[in-house]
Amino acid sequence: MKKAKIDIPQQVAFVPIDFNHELLTDVLRKSGFNPNQETLFLWEGVSYYLDPESAEETLNFFSNSTHDASIFVFDYTISITEEDIHDSYGSKAFLQSMAQHHADEAFMFSIPHGEIDDFLENRNLQCKEYLDNEDIERRFLIDSTDQLLGRIAGHFRFVTVGHKNG
Repeated sequence: MKKAKIDIPQQVAFVPIDFNHELLTDVLRKSGFNPNQETLFLWEGVSYYLDPESAEETLNFFSNSTHDASIFVFDYTISITEEDIHDSYGSKAFLQSMAQHHADEAFMFSIPHGEIDDFLENRNLQCKEYLDNEDIERRFLIDSTDQLLGRIAGHFRFVTVGHKNG
């Protein structure tokens, strides 16, 4: 953001964490996080690299330790098998590229296609907005002349989550 010369509001905090080795509760407490204050959490480019237990711990933190009006936005990948990888735009090429250039960054966490609502509900959370790869393209990759600027691999999703009663 600094390189893009975007002013960072004083109330915005960037808190580094290794989700596989640290607890979000501990890291945020040390950074001065107030669980009684409405907060926006952005968890992008993270979930699929975590072991399932660490991803679960993060979602449990949000569900159990944040203000009811807080919002949690994250991206994730749907589960893809060898049998259905060809049904998902760009997924095979993406995963081959990851294996070739980033072999140490395997995808470990995913949510089965079509199961996000149940997945969240089981954690006392609620989907406020869901974007599949085509929704992401329409929302973020259309220029002023209505031309598509790029494509998103078919296994990526964005979701905005709130508390079930929030």
